[in-house]
Amino acid sequence: MEHPGPPESRQPSTRRSLNEVATTFDEVASRAPLSSSELDILLKEYAQNVELANNAESHRSTVMSFIFVGIGAVGYALAALKFDPQYWPVAMAVGLLGAFAALLSDIYHERWMYYMMLARGYRWRIGAAAPALRLEEIRVAAKAAHREEFKRRFALHAAWHWLAVGISISGFAYAAMMIFAVVAKSK
Repeated sequence: MEHPGPPESRQPSTRRSLNEVATTFDEVASRAPLSSSELDILLKEYAQNVELANNAESHRSTVMSFIFVGIGAVGYALAALKFDPQYWPVAMAVGLLGAFAALLSDIYHERWMYYMMLARGYRWRIGAAAPALRLEEIRVAAKAAHREEFKRRFALHAAWHWLAVGISISGFAYAAMMIFAVVAKSK
């Protein structure tokens, strides 16, 4: 019987190695029926890691919203100061907040990936021990149907990251222009 994990040919090397770790177990033992207590433990671990992954996404959304509200407040302060070049540190704050947001977005995405990899490992172990459930077959069919329905997929974590990077670059560029204006005015 073929290994229940996803095909390695379609995955980046880091993810492939994580999949190998998550799905490496004794083939004979993996097919052995699970006792009800073993199944209960695996199901609880699976549910816990899915919940932790969902919490990471919720936290990212909340934290990013607060940071972007802060960036908006700093932008409003710049407008209230009539974009006077002497207030270049305020524009620098926009750049720093944007860089912080990009970093946090990446951290939360890494946590989500970690918890989901653990959950997949538990799911694959349950599926290998009970092939009659055909869990992997159901997952593959659902994924194919989803990709057909939504041909243009959008990675939310990438959107948060690049939005924050764009804001950061804009803030630093505006701060540089303000510093240049202050230096030019002083000469």
